[in-house]
Amino acid sequence: MIAKIPQVEGLYSVNGARQKHHVNVAKSKLTINVLHKVLGHVSQQVVVEAVKKGLVTGVELDTDSKPKFCNTCIKAKSAHKLFPTKTENRALTYGELVHTDLWGPAKTASINGLLYYISFMGDFSHQTKLQFLKLKSKALTAFKAYEAWLACKSPGVHLAKVCSD
Repeated sequence: MIAKIPQVEGLYSVNGARQKHHVNVAKSKLTINVLHKVLGHVSQQVVVEAVKKGLVTGVELDTDSKPKFCNTCIKAKSAHKLFPTKTENRALTYGELVHTDLWGPAKTASINGLLYYISFMGDFSHQTKLQFLKLKSKALTAFKAYEAWLACKSPGVHLAKVCSD
């Protein structure tokens, strides 16, 4: 047990060094917009209907309030391009097309002080290589090392195209 807080006249009283603190519960009407936010951005029409049908209890809704525009809902529902089901730019040979991604910085550095990683994935083979980096500025050096590795692995192959995703 951390503390024992007595109830005095319906309130919980916490005895401090200088003053007493009381916890009160205030009951007020909520606007449609506020209840919409409290319920996790459920449709404002659904909020009104749920209160009218008694599906939401312990809440008094201000029926004079009007639904308002919600920026959060618009951002969450913003249109995005669908991920294509088929690509027209597939590599036909090993090393023809490589996808790369640079990630970081990590919140916590590794034991060696590494905060970033860069990945290289061959479009033809789907072979993936990761290189961990201390600094973001080392990405070009990592790319050159990957290009040299690829040339050693498959003589005659050179990177014709790199896609940064």
